[in-house]
Amino acid sequence: DLNVGKILEICNHFLDVEDERKKHFGIFAVRTAASSFAYSPEPLKNTEFMGDIIAKASRRDESIKFVFKRKIVLKKHEVESEDDMFLRLMLLQAVDNFIEGLYYIENEEEVCKMVAKTVFCDVDGEWPESVADLVEDACLIEYVPKAIRENFSDNEWGEKIFSFGETLDDPTDVQDEVLQWATEQPFFGCLRFHCTLEPPKEGQTAGLDILRSLPHELVLCLDSEGIIFCDERCELMKFGYADILRWGGSNRRFSCQICDPTTEKPF
Repeated sequence: DLNVGKILEICNHFLDVEDERKKHFGIFAVRTAASSFAYSPEPLKNTEFMGDIIAKASRRDESIKFVFKRKIVLKKHEVESEDDMFLRLMLLQAVDNFIEGLYYIENEEEVCKMVAKTVFCDVDGEWPESVADLVEDACLIEYVPKAIRENFSDNEWGEKIFSFGETLDDPTDVQDEVLQWATEQPFFGCLRFHCTLEPPKEGQTAGLDILRSLPHELVLCLDSEGIIFCDERCELMKFGYADILRWGGSNRRFSCQICDPTTEKPF
């Protein structure tokens, strides 16, 4: 019977988060449907009741979990924090974004180095003594980006990553390195949604070239500066909030009206 706002208060209280940006954290609903349809994590309103969300998911034959994480990042006002718990939460979110593919590294060796750093932070600097311990006790494969996990076996990943972890020293310094790397990523501070773009309406002329240039399946990212249309890895097009006349939607549908910069007409 608790709404999201109350749950957020409880989370911040028990985690003892002191950084004032704790107000920018939220609860996300992560759904898994019985069908092959893939939902994007859904940020919940503070007024929503979690029991109602669970009931709706049950009726749709979906499993659901709730994730507490930061949903608002004001990039221009982002500063370092002295709150250890806030930094820990930001590390967990950065690692999750790396695993899910929002933060992307192309070079395999650099991927291995980053995986080693994330594991090193989680084990508080107590690096496993062998590849077997790394794979089994530290659950290495859980830290490898999902998109490339199947490229090698668990033990092969362990062989590739183990030596990088042996070179690491202070977990606090490594955590700072990972957080700094995260803030430098193109999609830092973004909320990401997988979308299917509807075709232009019959007779539509405004924004037609823009819509035709975008793929049918795309990723919509929202950050403190505007809306970004992209594929899984690269930005395709971006509109600042000054160009967005209105927007809205739900976890299943999103619509917005944007001003075409070439014709200055909305579409």
